[in-house]
Amino acid sequence: MKVFDEKGLVERMMGDRDLALQMMGTFQEELVELHGKLDDALHGGELTQIQTSAHTLKGASLNAGGVALSHLCSEIEKKAKSGEVESDTELLKEKVDELALAIDQFRGDS
Repeated sequence: MKVFDEKGLVERMMGDRDLALQMMGTFQEELVELHGKLDDALHGGELTQIQTSAHTLKGASLNAGGVALSHLCSEIEKKAKSGEVESDTELLKEKVDELALAIDQFRGDS
């Protein structure tokens, strides 16, 4: 599964790579905050907050081209809906870090 769908991102920006670059700058700031909220909820075992935070990070990361992170957040959200607490916060951090690195590379290449 792709970490970062650069082509899809630029297509969603109607081919405007500069707009995609601007969006990624904003998203990188949001990524830290959204990851922190989900991580806190996972550590606290708060199912409603896990579900909400996972849903928010899922959508934001998918819009930003973060396919693998979005998929993981979808799984976390489903588990929370069924009453399970996803406990693999290290995997979540790994996916967040992978996406952040891919975005850094995207922004650096332009």
